[in-house]
Amino acid sequence: MAFSLIPREWYGSIYEIDLKELRERGITLLLLDLDNTISPYRSHVPTEELKAWIRQVRQEGLEPFILSNSRKPTRVSEFAALLDIPFLRRAGKPSRTGFRAALEQMGRGEQEAAMVGDQIFTDILGANRSGICSILVKPMKMDTIFRVLRYGVETPFRRGAKRRGSR
Repeated sequence: MAFSLIPREWYGSIYEIDLKELRERGITLLLLDLDNTISPYRSHVPTEELKAWIRQVRQEGLEPFILSNSRKPTRVSEFAALLDIPFLRRAGKPSRTGFRAALEQMGRGEQEAAMVGDQIFTDILGANRSGICSILVKPMKMDTIFRVLRYGVETPFRRGAKRRGSR
């Protein structure tokens, strides 16, 4: 697939994503980055709001799946268990390997999946390279200078995406 740093669309948060529209477009698998996308870094328990959103994802006919680059041995597995959703840690994004493994594990093709993440250079690039719909969300926390700088570098690529929801 093509090398592109431009997400297909972007939202202020996961809670603004139009799940019904995704389903109408044939998407049945929602790949979710963990850190700073669905949960702040170092948070080990899903919020009630996130639990309700995961229920809504399922009600709309989409299957959630955590696709994370986390190297922490139990972070992803414990978090995913609390939400009762499948996962893959150490996915190696933006490599296509993790995306392909997730699709294979879930029995889906590229056109049936969307990747939701907060980083252009891992989540969005990897999804685009894999032929998967890429959805960028604003990072939950900008708690380090590194994250603030990275967000600034990513700004031109966000501008190329279809804006959705409020910002």
